[in-house]
Amino acid sequence: MSGRRRSRIVAFWDWWSAHSDAIAAAISGGTTDRWVPDLTTLVHAIDRGLAWELMPGTESAHCLVVTAEGKDEILELPEEWLVSAPAPDLLWEYRSARPAGRLDRLTVGRFGFDLGGVRARWVRDDDRELLDVDLWHPAWARASPGQLNLFSQIFLDRLLGEVDKRRWIGVVDTPAAAGDGLDPASLRAAVAGMAEDATRQKWLTITSRSVDGRDCLVTYNGALKRIDHPHATWHIVIEIERRDPEPEGSQSRLTGDIVALLEGHHGRLAAIVDADRTSLHFVLDPIHGGVAAAMQWAHARQDTRVDAHADPAWHFRRDLGVVG
Repeated sequence: MSGRRRSRIVAFWDWWSAHSDAIAAAISGGTTDRWVPDLTTLVHAIDRGLAWELMPGTESAHCLVVTAEGKDEILELPEEWLVSAPAPDLLWEYRSARPAGRLDRLTVGRFGFDLGGVRARWVRDDDRELLDVDLWHPAWARASPGQLNLFSQIFLDRLLGEVDKRRWIGVVDTPAAAGDGLDPASLRAAVAGMAEDATRQKWLTITSRSVDGRDCLVTYNGALKRIDHPHATWHIVIEIERRDPEPEGSQSRLTGDIVALLEGHHGRLAAIVDADRTSLHFVLDPIHGGVAAAMQWAHARQDTRVDAHADPAWHFRRDLGVVG
């Protein structure tokens, strides 16, 4: 994270320490509107993609949430913001994502409906360890596609919390035919079942084409999820040249060596690409020294090459033809 963003996180908490009591009093008095411009300016100074919300706390009276709202490219920022937060007290607690909440009545514009009345159908995608979900409510019959997306995301946030929604829910659709679905408690139980069964290791192989037009085989971990690794903002590629003749087992030993090395620096193997050379794709948090360790490892060998760069949205998966 840049020094500019760090300084703006510090500025946020300096401002908050001077005004949090007044904001709590404003919640009690129903006058929080006066604080909206200041809070929005301070949060957007960290990054304009962030959002904030005031809500009732779980252990404290109130909760302040700052969230990336599903934007992978800034997923680590709310976590960094939260690390710098004051300790929770009787008045305030802090979260980097919206927690689950009550399925009470929601009013958005001219639409009003009970979130507990949403009905759901789902299909397990065990390759990605996700549930693809259809959602329906009778009050949604005349809603636009944009409104349907908003309603369904609010429902899933309330049912599961923002993190588990990202972790366990895949494709979300809102067909009228889903009216014969099951209640929210059943969907929550299905998510709990997926979580209990999850291995976070689902290795799949596809045929793809490299960025320079070569046919290749891509073996990737379909269950590796950005939400589980918010600080893994770098992509590192280890290319191992094929030698002719190849000493038996030499490449597998090299592969095992670099996987063990980078896992020891909090890296995760995301994909293996086989073409005229083998490319190992890792994601990692650079603060743990994995980039330097990989460079040093490769420097001692003539048959390996390292490329490392920031890729907080994990765009490399798209480039490999992998569905993330």
